[in-house]
Amino acid sequence: MRKIVLLVLGMMLLLASGCNGIQVVDNTYDSIGGKKFHVADDFEYKGVVDVYTKSNCPDCSAGNNSQNIKIRSDLFVKSNGENKVESFAFIERRRIGGRFYWLPVKGPRYEFGGYPYVEMTFFSDGSDNYSQYYVGSLAQSGYDMAMKEGVVCLALERNFNKNVKGVLAQCVNTEYLPKSDMSKEEIDEYLKAEFKKVFSPVE
Repeated sequence: MRKIVLLVLGMMLLLASGCNGIQVVDNTYDSIGGKKFHVADDFEYKGVVDVYTKSNCPDCSAGNNSQNIKIRSDLFVKSNGENKVESFAFIERRRIGGRFYWLPVKGPRYEFGGYPYVEMTFFSDGSDNYSQYYVGSLAQSGYDMAMKEGVVCLALERNFNKNVKGVLAQCVNTEYLPKSDMSKEEIDEYLKAEFKKVFSPVE
């Protein structure tokens, strides 16, 4: 009887601490800041991944590896059926500990799911930004990430409180953009439209 009680308690602790209360079922992420998000069904959920390692991005700085920052990364991938990545999306829950706290996020505001986020769009061709960790992680997982140019990304970021930050992001392989000669303004508008197709707030 005592063994059964200890086993049940152990499982409860594992669920509470290991998963941080977050579950992903049928591409629905539950939850960050009290909000659920569904990722489009043509994206495959790859689970919680440890992307912020030097092996994934040898030239990146170690800024995301601070011992005071705990990051949970949930990754979703859309491929062309032959392991060529068309697009990937990820949700990050970043918790900072100790006496540290997140500074206010600055930038253009974007209303999504009833919350104001800060919107960032950027192109990544191997420069030092966090999308490269994901590109490296996917390449090491066997996906074809030999891209002609790189990825274009839209990320929404929000401080849910002084210790917890959320990031929702989608990156598109530039080979799969609608046109090869799109301007920055056209790419920005395309990413915004695609983002709303990929991420859906769940009531």
